[in-house]
Amino acid sequence: MPPPRSGRRAAETIHRLYVCTTCVRDLRLAPGESSRGQRLADEVERGLDGGGLRNAGPRLHFIKVPCLNGCLSACNVALRASGKYNLRFSRLEPGDAAAVLDLARTYLDHPTGDVPEAEWPETLRGKRTVRTPPPHLLLGGGAAAD
Repeated sequence: MPPPRSGRRAAETIHRLYVCTTCVRDLRLAPGESSRGQRLADEVERGLDGGGLRNAGPRLHFIKVPCLNGCLSACNVALRASGKYNLRFSRLEPGDAAAVLDLARTYLDHPTGDVPEAEWPETLRGKRTVRTPPPHLLLGGGAAAD
């Protein structure tokens, strides 16, 4: 396994915070009503503006997406970065936005992205539904191949 990225290269890594806006897809909504996922995305976006994460500059990209393939455990967010573990959390509520942003701050600074559960906000514990290693670990190679 290669050593964790450090120095200038790590500082330039682009991190992505995805929020599914269509969760829960199968629920009927009244005209003008937002999905739970859209409400979570809106709360996360407000938190980015108010919590200083917008100041992370090019290191963190916030992306609203129509699906994160977690429909059976709806209301999903994902954290992804080149050379790091990808994490998806499910069964979230709009009220979890602050916890998502706290975890995003930790993920930004973690060398591998494999943030131990003990470092997650309490409300996210037990809600991780995907943990994908970076390609260089899957391929058994030394250098990052992603």
